[in-house]
Order: sequence, then structure tokens, then C-alpha cells
Amino acid sequence: MNDREPDNAAYADLPCSELFGIARRAHSGHRDSRPSPDGDLVTVVFAAAGIESFVNDALCLIAGEAQQVGVAASVRQLAAVAAELEKSRANVIAQVQTMRTLLAGEPYDRRTGPYQEFVLLLRLRNAVLHSRSSSPISPISPISPISPSRAPERLTAVRDPAAGLTSLLHQLADRGLIARDASSADRWFTVVRSRGVAEWAYRTATALVADLVALFPAGALRDMGDAVVRKINVT
Repeated sequence: MNDREPDNAAYADLPCSELFGIARRAHSGHRDSRPSPDGDLVTVVFAAAGIESFVNDALCLIAGEAQQVGVAASVRQLAAVAAELEKSRANVIAQVQTMRTLLAGEPYDRRTGPYQEFVLLLRLRNAVLHSRSSSPISPISPISPISPSRAPERLTAVRDPAAGLTSLLHQLADRGLIARDASSADRWFTVVRSRGVAEWAYRTATALVADLVALFPAGALRDMGDAVVRKINVT
């Protein structure tokens, strides 16, 4: 095994840490930010990007650590599967579920957090990046709540973009993040650009990272994870 002391400073400066830093500093509740709803939207996008970057950083490190003597069997298995995931261009949800399955013995329950919140955050980020910002939304209050059991395993395109946005917004309203009586005249970008949504997005992203790191076996992988968790949880 490599007896060199872990370079925690280097781990803390991984791309994922930088992306989380942007997300943390951007939202209007941060002490160093200037209040701006635009910043809150930046937090949503970069918090989701931070998760994807963390998974990529971890899988790259796993590939190297799997070559070391005495490494945990779960790390070797994950390295082998990671190579296949990369070849198939698997999305981040599949990558996260694979990591959880090999490290914990079972995938995340789709109906509970932090997985359910993670999927919702990715849906919101994708809506921000790929939907029309000028699309009006229908009132939220008359619509039946979305059952947690219907949380998607994969992010799939919906046939009716307006219905997809309404579903997304209703789930945010169920969490108290946006007003349930949002007017149909509001543009949905305006609705989600808020400190509450931004802070939820950052908590969701960092909670998922911390949950995965807690499963990492001792070694370079755990050193990296611990360093990242410490940095992204700095207020």
C-alpha cells in the first residue's frame, strides 16, 4: 500500500469543491453575497453540478485506488462497474445508485431522502437549463399532491412540458419552498428564484455527498470524501 500521507488540501481543491463553493457563495442568504434572485438560481445549477462533479471525481479516484494492494473488495467492484458506466454514458442517477448498491449492499429507496430530494434537484436544474423561461405555469393549489412513490428512477422527457413544470413546482410547494397559490400569470423562473429554494438545493446536494462519503471504506477514497465534505460544509 502507499504509505504517503493523504493530501487533504489537494482533495479539498477538486473541481467538485470549487463548484460547491460557487453554489454556496451565490445565494442571497450567504454572508458574502449581495442579495440577488439571479444568485439563487446560480446556486440551484451549481449545486446539482457539484454532485455530478463529485461522483466523477470519486469514480476517477476509485479507478486508481483499485490498483493498490489491500483495497476493499467493494472498491474493486465499483472500479470495474464504473468503467462500464463510463462506456455506456450512464447518467448521474445511475452512477449514484450503483455506488450506493456496491458500498451499502442496496440502492437508495426512491421514495425517501436524500435520494428523492436529489432527483427533484436534478429535475429543477434541468428545467432551468432546458425549459423555456417564459412558459406560464398553471395555479398549483388545485392540483393533487404528487405521491412520493411516483418519484422517477430516471430523468425522462415529458410529453407536455407545462405539465412537467407544474408537477415539479407542486413538489417544491409541498416542501414549503414556494407559495402554493402561485399565480398563473407568474413566470416559473420568478417563482423558483428564491433564497428558500437555493438553500434547499445546497442542503440537498451536500447531504447526498455526505451520505455517500459515510459509506466509503478507509483509504484514499475516504480521505478525499472527508476533505470534500469538510470544505462544502463551511458556512
